[in-house]
Amino acid sequence: MHDFPTRPVLAALALCFTLTSGTADAVVSGDALASALGQALTSEQQAQREYQAVLTRHGESAPFGHILTAERRHEAELRLLFDAHRLPVPPRTGSQPALAPETLTGACNEAVSAELEGIATYGRLLNTDLPADVRATFTRLRAASEERHLPAFRRCATLPTPRVSRPAPEEPSEPGNYGRYWSHGQRGHGLGWGTRCRQRARGWTN
Repeated sequence: MHDFPTRPVLAALALCFTLTSGTADAVVSGDALASALGQALTSEQQAQREYQAVLTRHGESAPFGHILTAERRHEAELRLLFDAHRLPVPPRTGSQPALAPETLTGACNEAVSAELEGIATYGRLLNTDLPADVRATFTRLRAASEERHLPAFRRCATLPTPRVSRPAPEEPSEPGNYGRYWSHGQRGHGLGWGTRCRQRARGWTN
């Protein structure tokens, strides 16, 4: 029997495996990887614009504030991947602010659609060749949308629209305008203008 040089053979196989892996990574790390990361980044930034528009119009409203913070973390993770693979980060697209729906219920329904689009984007990207770190990040971000963000917005969409109180009328600058805030036949009956307005303001709700 011949004694085969075991160690040199194993070393050659290891080198071959390393070179093969390096070649595959180099292919993925080109335009295809830049495109995949760019699509993921655009999806996260679009969600941020939509959720920020809701907060700007409706004030601090659950769950938009918490999820907006999460989307910003997701963007930061994607930017780290650009750096790790020595790829330039594309400029932010869609600088125009998004328009928020008139009601929170409508905003939640639109957010459900946005999360579904984001989940579909990550699902499509995960069906392509990706480096291990990119695949792990995409899988984690898709799970965050699917398991946390989407259920939260679906619950929000089923809540009744909150009642909004109308503000009381402003105090007139001239004493002669007091009478228009009083009920017919109640002038001079001992109740001042401020009392009359407070009584009426209590009932001004939708």
